[in-house]
Amino acid sequence: MPPEASRRPDDTSGGVARRLEPLHTGHKGSVIPSWSLERADTRGVTMPVSLEKEILNFSEGLRVVGVVPDEKLALFADNSCRWLIADQGIMATGAINVVRGTRSSDEELLNIYNHSESIALVVDSSQFFNRLAQSLIPKADVRFIVLLWGDKLSLNKELVKGIPLYDYNDIVELGSESRHTLLHSSKPGQKYVYEAISPEDVAAIMYTSGTSGSPKGVMLTHKNLLHQIHNLWEIVPTVTGDRFLSMLPTWHAYERACEYFILTHGVEQVYTNVQRLRVQFYILVPEN
Repeated sequence: MPPEASRRPDDTSGGVARRLEPLHTGHKGSVIPSWSLERADTRGVTMPVSLEKEILNFSEGLRVVGVVPDEKLALFADNSCRWLIADQGIMATGAINVVRGTRSSDEELLNIYNHSESIALVVDSSQFFNRLAQSLIPKADVRFIVLLWGDKLSLNKELVKGIPLYDYNDIVELGSESRHTLLHSSKPGQKYVYEAISPEDVAAIMYTSGTSGSPKGVMLTHKNLLHQIHNLWEIVPTVTGDRFLSMLPTWHAYERACEYFILTHGVEQVYTNVQRLRVQFYILVPEN
């Protein structure tokens, strides 16, 4: 985040989380307008919500469940709109996210979780968690678990006994309620202000692929991430309304930088992966 950014739930100033105003998808693989995402409420009604608001609500929800600056959260999930919201939400609290995808082995994920000293787990789906839990939960200190997709009731309750479980909507709703309370409990003209985030603060830890040995953690600061946003324009001059297809794993440094960059320029993000992608290829013959 830039120097003026701060950890305040009601702030609308700059910063990595504040600048990602355009959007993505309400469900994996779907596309919706670049200024909003869709989320179904408890009555099954679909409503548009601001991406920035969703990020701030997710961030505040993490604060409500006890996350504090400089703590590390393992974000083990594949590319999707909720991955981006969780990613930005974690960093907006001043905490550090540790990212990896679901295709990594259970042993590798366990090693990354413990080596990074993560305190909680944000996971892609119930199916993925139930696969991972048998090897990770008995050997790791997990304060709480957040499920991005699926029903938390389908999680293996025996393996997570005693560990608080939240799904995506739980965290967003906790944050929304807390932000509403903070906004209406302050005196007129006052805001609830959090500790400032420095550009030199660590934002994320990304682990190498491990092809030459055990994966190694690389610490990236907010300044590192913003450098990519500021400079990719020289390579990819985008225009508001363009549409980009995102299919690389989110723990890939280039994919992550590109996601941040294109969304700051009002470009629409479409999420998929190799398994879901169906493309008809045309052979184009250059004209003489």
